Amino acid sequence: MTSSQPALRLAAGTTTGVDVLGRYRFERAVLPRHLPSNLHVTFRTMHGSKGLEADFIVLPGMSTGTYGFPSKIVDDPVLDLAMPAPESFAHAEERRLLYVALTRARREVVLIAPPQRMSPFVVELLDDPHVAVTGDSDKPVEICPQCGKGTMVRRRGKFGVFLGCSTFPVCTFTREL
Repeated sequence: MTSSQPALRLAAGTTTGVDVLGRYRFERAVLPRHLPSNLHVTFRTMHGSKGLEADFIVLPGMSTGTYGFPSKIVDDPVLDLAMPAPESFAHAEERRLLYVALTRARREVVLIAPPQRMSPFVVELLDDPHVAVTGDSDKPVEICPQCGKGTMVRRRGKFGVFLGCSTFPVCTFTREL
């Protein structure tokens, strides 16, 4: 997800700070090798960004899956001994971590999410009128009308191309193009 606003224009001789905040350290690989001289780009983990700010924040890896957001990696059971009772709100700790990441930006946040495996947290943000969405096509991202947890993505089946929920097989909603 990115803003549909025009490209960023900086005054000559100014530098803008961009923090790329990954859930995991291996996401540092998303940084390009060559950057414009007027951008100061830093990679940090979301945990490491607490208390810091940048003009722009980029959040890669906003997908589902083992290393997605929320993470499907199970905490060590020994950790449960030291932690208070589990929270009643689903993925409460992961939501707090995302909030930390989102609130590091002075100007704008860009979330990068694959449409077929979009993080449920990103799907929730799509309902916010202040969130602008862009992608590979001019068509807006559509939340699944049946489950409300996935997005409608192009799929190909024995009868041709159709739209189906990204959470399949959990949600089997489909629609013809």
